[in-house]
Amino acid sequence: MNNSDNKIIFIDKNRSTIITLEDFVYSESAIQIFDYKLTISYEFFHAETNIDCEVSDLMMLSEHLRLFYKGGPKACHFIPDISSHFSIHFYIDDFGIITVNAKLGVPSSQSELVIYYQIDQSFIPDLIKQIDNILTLAPLPSTKTPSSK
Repeated sequence: MNNSDNKIIFIDKNRSTIITLEDFVYSESAIQIFDYKLTISYEFFHAETNIDCEVSDLMMLSEHLRLFYKGGPKACHFIPDISSHFSIHFYIDDFGIITVNAKLGVPSSQSELVIYYQIDQSFIPDLIKQIDNILTLAPLPSTKTPSSK
């Protein structure tokens, strides 16, 4: 995977980058984790921070976006368990327009950046592909069975 594949990019209706998750680094202790850099650039706001999430959080986002794109639930959410100060929510209306709501909190100051923007569904397949590319950085769950003696 080349370095440009190591990103998840959320765009607006003009195809401008609004949110970028990049520089993913996989680590494992008691749980499988990705550390990454989050950048939000929206109108005159710009914020960057390093955060992390469980591998399972990204797996669930990928699966939920697939269902969302296929006409399943009318909402999809990414709320990492570890970094609860960042979340992104997708809501679809009856006309197929998606409203994206992203929140980035600053725990030390109890402040929060909240942005809303709209986009059509055409960006979802690329978003799923980007997430799945990041997931390849994590090893597959072990399917080994205990050996019998």
